[in-house]
Amino acid sequence: MLITFWASDCGPCLSEIPDLDKLQREWSTRGLQLIAVAMRYDLPSRVWSLVQSARPSYRVVLDSSGALAAAFGRVSAVPTTFLIAPDGTLRERLVGPIDFATVRHHLFMMLGDF
Repeated sequence: MLITFWASDCGPCLSEIPDLDKLQREWSTRGLQLIAVAMRYDLPSRVWSLVQSARPSYRVVLDSSGALAAAFGRVSAVPTTFLIAPDGTLRERLVGPIDFATVRHHLFMMLGDF
């Protein structure tokens, strides 16, 4: 599972949308689940407008109460991304723009190329 916290006013977050979409399409058949979590301060109307415009292949959720950010260690900086192994262990925590080569390497190691 890859969970990324983002905001609609975050330039790096917005620029990652096409790469996240590609990652989801490439790895979903191997078990990847990608969820983008919009921060609690983000306007729902703006988030949904972006989702309708970009039409990502992954799930986007609103963290309107901040409970998800708190559960992941009080996430405050965006983007912040978590890569979770199939056994539930945290494999990687990335603060800042995603290094997609590193993420793909971890996915290959966890999910293989089958």
